[in-house]
Amino acid sequence: MLPSFSVIVLLSAIVHFERSIALPVRQISKSRSQESDIQLRTSRQALNIEVIARDVPKEMEDEVVKFVKEVLAKHGSGSAGVSEIGRKMDAKYGPYWQVFSYSADANMGAARHSKQHIQLEVNKETGVLIYQTENGF
Repeated sequence: MLPSFSVIVLLSAIVHFERSIALPVRQISKSRSQESDIQLRTSRQALNIEVIARDVPKEMEDEVVKFVKEVLAKHGSGSAGVSEIGRKMDAKYGPYWQVFSYSADANMGAARHSKQHIQLEVNKETGVLIYQTENGF
């Protein structure tokens, strides 16, 4: 069961000819579904970020997207950037950020998780940052 308040940020590092960061942002609610693209230029490789918000105030969704863009502009889209996103989100929103990683060598596809701290297990291809409230999923 999903919480009434959750934000999911999907991260996947790719190489892009224009070296831009694509931020497809999708707001999902009971009444509407909207999708828009935001481009952020960077000197490093591109990173696709999708923010899926369920019953989250638009201001918070905008704040998360802005924050992620700022971190990536400063730290790049490698593991340092992803780690920085995790640290700052944990400090800002409390100890309920979880990082789920999926890779070929994962233990039967199972993702490690913790409500107390962040598991920084994001591989170079795909990672999922999930904000979880105290009520859990």
